[in-house]
Amino acid sequence: MVALQLQEDLAEEIRKVVKDMRFRSPEGGTTVLNIFEQNIPMQRIERGQNEEECELDEENTLEAEEKEAFPYCVIRLDSGSSKDAMSEHRVKTILIIGIYDDSMQAHGHKSILNIFESISSRFRKNPVLNNKYVMADEIEWALPDEDTEKYPYFFGAMYLEWITAETRREDMLV
Repeated sequence: MVALQLQEDLAEEIRKVVKDMRFRSPEGGTTVLNIFEQNIPMQRIERGQNEEECELDEENTLEAEEKEAFPYCVIRLDSGSSKDAMSEHRVKTILIIGIYDDSMQAHGHKSILNIFESISSRFRKNPVLNNKYVMADEIEWALPDEDTEKYPYFFGAMYLEWITAETRREDMLV
């Protein structure tokens, strides 16, 4: 499916865009931005030899996921549409950024805005991704209200829409 390939290609491009950026890690020190497709991987208690035999750590899943994943960008496919067999296919994506910043200045939002700026700059200069997708003109981003942030974790979202090739109906080709 075109949307899945877009997600994979966008993940690879974002890795390139932020490769030189470093962020605080919950384990101490700094690290690169972790890139995930659709969701943060689930943490499991090792009680078996393979994934089917493992059980979810339901009590500590969110806390463990946060600690293991930060800092991160989740590239989520939100929705897609095409009007008819001859029209373009549009895919909406959401980039969810999670930053860990335990400094007393609580400037995690600045790291998020720097990531947004780097991604925006990349696609404003050239909206084409891998010669297969074109980013639509509108870029939206959002930061949560102050009271919803959970220091030392900071979050933001960026919304991008992509124009992709659509499969053409064979009976309409000349």
